[in-house]
Amino acid sequence: MTLIGKLKFGLAPVMFGDVLLSSRIPPAGPISMPAVSDINAKLPEDAWGFVTGAVQKLNIPNENLAIAWAGSRLQARLAVREIHEAVMSGASSYMDVIDLLSRKPENEVNDLSLIGVIVRPVENSDGCTMGHFHINCNKYDVNGVDLDIAGSGEWHLVEMLRSGLLPELMDGDDQQKLDRSVQFGNALSAYLIGRETESGENFPQMWGGAIETAYFGGRSMVKQDNVLHLNWRVDHVEGDLAELSLWPRFTHYRYVENHLVVSVLEIGNDGKLKESVDVFSPLLHDYQLPERSRLQPLFTHDVINCYVSFATGLSDYPSLVRSKILLGSEETVRVVRDGGVVRLEFATGFVKEVREFVRDHINRDLI
Repeated sequence: MTLIGKLKFGLAPVMFGDVLLSSRIPPAGPISMPAVSDINAKLPEDAWGFVTGAVQKLNIPNENLAIAWAGSRLQARLAVREIHEAVMSGASSYMDVIDLLSRKPENEVNDLSLIGVIVRPVENSDGCTMGHFHINCNKYDVNGVDLDIAGSGEWHLVEMLRSGLLPELMDGDDQQKLDRSVQFGNALSAYLIGRETESGENFPQMWGGAIETAYFGGRSMVKQDNVLHLNWRVDHVEGDLAELSLWPRFTHYRYVENHLVVSVLEIGNDGKLKESVDVFSPLLHDYQLPERSRLQPLFTHDVINCYVSFATGLSDYPSLVRSKILLGSEETVRVVRDGGVVRLEFATGFVKEVREFVRDHINRDLI
């Protein structure tokens, strides 16, 4: 059970994948994720199975290949490794991948979905060729954008895209479509991570845990790195007034040697500060963890993603997302440590931007 997919903005793809592993057989001990501790204890009695661990479903094993998988982890390991080696040896097209997979025994691909792209820079040119491939996935056209998708979270994501998160694919040159794909990749991760933090409604469907996105960086696919995720909430006060508040929780994504490191800083209901770090490894290298000293909580960021939810009484408004790519020394939020004290500092301009963004969408004054 999982969620993987790829959208194409013209020639610019955006890929995404979660990390949850699940089984009908319960794990030996508690399993925790950044959004929830002891996740199996919180699943409904009629849940499909159990969360048994986590690993990256979206992988970039070399600079020419990005591939997402769903289904059997064992089958995925074998297939992804063989495709990786084939690409390193020159494979570049859909037919190259299909030919490789067609030679495998049925019991090595019968519980496997793959979605990927092979990128080959053209010599003496700024251009690239792309070979898109997929097996055992579904295809949609959503607002003029091609979507390949697989996993138990498929219906949830398609409905979310159709409800308005995915913008119309407007006319524009290749660079404009590339910029739009990067912006959407950030918005997608803001929505999915924010929603999981808020409700965890995806966990009974056995997908989530962490969401990775990757975009076309001009010569290869690149994962979105060094991102801070914030959750905001809008509550009705009276009349045309509403109150915007920030959840006391910061979630930070970064990569260390291709391992996804998710740091969470949270102030609990008891007023105590809680910090945690989770590491999600690539499919082909999940036993080679970086040194512990490199996995300490970190909240400096190049991108800040905001997810805005609405309380009862404001349910007519959809959830909002806002993503901002920082320029140079620009700052939004700082986590300052002074001995045993942690202080949060917000740039006035950033808070003003968020307030204006929300106010313009709901046509209410904020307090």
